[in-house]
Amino acid sequence: MSNFNNQTGSMLLTTVYILLMITLLCAAYWQMLRFNTRMLEAKQGHLKAYYAARAGLADALSEIKQGHTWGSLNMDPQWVFDTGTTFYKSTSATPPLTHFDSPTTLSVTVVGNPLIETINITSLAKVYSSQQEYITILKAQAIRSSPDNEIHILGVQEIQ
Repeated sequence: MSNFNNQTGSMLLTTVYILLMITLLCAAYWQMLRFNTRMLEAKQGHLKAYYAARAGLADALSEIKQGHTWGSLNMDPQWVFDTGTTFYKSTSATPPLTHFDSPTTLSVTVVGNPLIETINITSLAKVYSSQQEYITILKAQAIRSSPDNEIHILGVQEIQ
């Protein structure tokens, strides 16, 4: 019986040590999960901003392909005048953008006349999440080809 009493303390110490190790492993795993979740949320925010900027480019090209002069009154009513040749669309404007699941603002600037020269289009997208703002700026050049009268994008460059 005295042999059992001598080992009781060592069993308790071993159990506490094992529980401490399991707790430390769980805490490390929890931190890793939190880090990965934040990284995925950041990646998702950047992707939303990128595709929103692409949508801004596509909307601007659609207006130009329909024969609307950038900044004319016959443009889609969702475009709101900002400054110069810059117009924006937003989920908070009237009428609002409805196809974004996060608060989003598109700001598009078109420089040049598509009938006679290459045009430069800059699309800035801001996507807001609960904790951060994600911004992407895309610049594109487009030209109207003579034979088919279509507008062709010469290149798109991501600035931010």
